[in-house]
Amino acid sequence: MTRNSTPRVSVPSFALSEDFTVRPVAANEGRKTVTGANRDISYIVNKDTNVRTPILPPVLEDAPFNLVMVPLLVLMLDQGSPGEAGVAFMMFFLH
Repeated sequence: MTRNSTPRVSVPSFALSEDFTVRPVAANEGRKTVTGANRDISYIVNKDTNVRTPILPPVLEDAPFNLVMVPLLVLMLDQGSPGEAGVAFMMFFLH
């Protein structure tokens, strides 16, 4: 076995940080995008309280675009039983 300089990647390393709001909207919520000079910012808005929660973490004001660096895992699976097992594992592993 040889040593590899690449760090080992695990499934939990693909979890988004608390800065991200990635979830379905509730019955009393909606999504709203505010168009800015350099970038658009999307929010989940509570219709009862008008509280806006940004979906993506904030970026520097002088940044020319909204760059978010996160590890991305892309799976291409068929609809057979191995594919279904892989999708179920990924969906429920972090819950």
